[in-house]
Amino acid sequence: MTIPLSTLYTILDIQQVDEQYRYKLQLHPDHSIYKGHFPQQPILPGVCFLQIVTELTSQATGAILRLTQLRAAKFPSPLNPNQHPILVLKLCPKPLVPQQWTVEATATADKVTFLKFKGTFKVLTSRSIT
Repeated sequence: MTIPLSTLYTILDIQQVDEQYRYKLQLHPDHSIYKGHFPQQPILPGVCFLQIVTELTSQATGAILRLTQLRAAKFPSPLNPNQHPILVLKLCPKPLVPQQWTVEATATADKVTFLKFKGTFKVLTSRSIT
């Protein structure tokens, strides 16, 4: 079981065009995760990026999901929340087979790419996410 990262960020805006979702997020640089990763040089941990992708894909699809296959996760630049507190995460979830989704995602701020993601998620339950 994972712990939601809802206190790590706030969703400022959601736009959907066809199958792509665009989330504008406000990161919270005072979150405790940054105290250990790393003091005086906070960086958003890669595992937190993966959890954010999982949470927002669950919201977009209306299902509780679990990441079952990580095909690619690249972190071209470290994300310091003090330098880039506003993040744009683009998600493109597509049904793969019943009860599975394939997802591609990118996270950017100020023309800098912080995440390139491709993965597969299994549906744990189809009830609505709030």
